[in-house]
Amino acid sequence: MDAVASLDAALRLRVVPGRAEQERRYLKSDRVHLGVPVPAVRAVAKAWARDHRPTPEVALALAVRLWSTGVYEHASAGLEVLRTVKLDPVALPVLEDLLRRAHTWALVDVIAPELVGPLLVRHPEARPVLDRWVGDPDPWVRRAALLADLLELRRGRGDWEGWTRRADRLSSDPSFWIRKAIGWVARDVSKVSPAKVVAWLERAGGGLAGLSFREATRALPEAERRRLERAREVERAAAGGAGSRPVG
Repeated sequence: MDAVASLDAALRLRVVPGRAEQERRYLKSDRVHLGVPVPAVRAVAKAWARDHRPTPEVALALAVRLWSTGVYEHASAGLEVLRTVKLDPVALPVLEDLLRRAHTWALVDVIAPELVGPLLVRHPEARPVLDRWVGDPDPWVRRAALLADLLELRRGRGDWEGWTRRADRLSSDPSFWIRKAIGWVARDVSKVSPAKVVAWLERAGGGLAGLSFREATRALPEAERRRLERAREVERAAAGGAGSRPVG
């Protein structure tokens, strides 16, 4: 059986009645939804990959075909198949295209940390792509520029200086998804390297949107969080008040 048809048949066996419309509304999705839970999608994709052992080239081609069907679970399964192979920089144009077609955090937040991130660990020479993405008109591509390093930074490794440089460029970005991503990454890093995050916030805190700042300080000790909040208020007041800075 054709790979797309095989995966589709396996997914349809795991449909949960009533889930499709609820998920479509939650994600504000324009795709067809079958109503298959995420763990079941992952299990189906991993089983297929285990049985067929695709090369990176085959996995990429399959992912593109799955994304072309317009079915959300197909797109998600394609990403899970890609997680089973080791991609190289040749895959970056395809991954960038998928980011532009994702239209939802639920797919972008797999592509960036789970696919782009490991690729760049194996091939650091390709990291300049993140500096290009950070200036992209598409907010989902900009979000990917922030989330690609998430897993490494969460482990206390990764390019923190490069990440803060990109976060600084996006500190006043109008997109909620960018402001949220900045805070998310900083919060997770604060759990393993709090001093790094505190030092960055001391420098950049006044220029961060309120959402980014609140998320970034959420896991810090209360006394440290309060100190940073006071310093931020003083800086913003000196700069002319909240009206001159991003607040959301």
